[in-house]
Amino acid sequence: MYIMNYEAKDLPYNQFEKIGMSKREVLGMPPEDLKALLTGRTTNLQAIRIKDQDVEQSMKVKLSVQRFADGSLNLMVHPIRKEIKNDDKLNDAQLETLKKGETLIAPKISMNGEKELYLFQLDHETNEIVKTRLNSISVPRYLMDVELTPQNRSDLLQGKTIKLEDKFGKTHIVAIDLINPNGYSIKSQDQKQQLSVDRGAKEEPTIQTGRKL
Repeated sequence: MYIMNYEAKDLPYNQFEKIGMSKREVLGMPPEDLKALLTGRTTNLQAIRIKDQDVEQSMKVKLSVQRFADGSLNLMVHPIRKEIKNDDKLNDAQLETLKKGETLIAPKISMNGEKELYLFQLDHETNEIVKTRLNSISVPRYLMDVELTPQNRSDLLQGKTIKLEDKFGKTHIVAIDLINPNGYSIKSQDQKQQLSVDRGAKEEPTIQTGRKL
């Protein structure tokens, strides 16, 4: 659902080597994780190794690649944090929206100095607030071989969920998901109902952002 696309040959492999990943290992990542890197999204959790002087430390992080203003591609490491890092100075109500797993759309000053609308979500695995400009999101024409209506596309860009019925007559709940390496989430309606029942019977999970390498 994003416009940006990178070539595998242009990935910053020298930076990956600093976290213990060879070019072969990068290209051998699961397809959805490699696709995430090539489209500016974040991978699933990866095991990396960072050597500081003579001490080697292993940890699990998420990875992404971003293009900087000078045109270079840079590896970003997203560690697991104990607390949310609120770099964008969201207010308490906005943070509560994210903690509940909901999508927030709010204005933010972009890199060009202009105020633009951004879509914010919280990665509960890393405790990082993930965001992207609304006008950088490209909603596909088809999902699951179903053509989206103009209203479907508008709703998705407002952070809402939509319902799509596949060719087998099964209804699915679809939403933009900045955390998912695919850029969106698809759950069957029956699965969502079951998750709601299970969540009501258990305690809420404890919530557990990125930096340039």
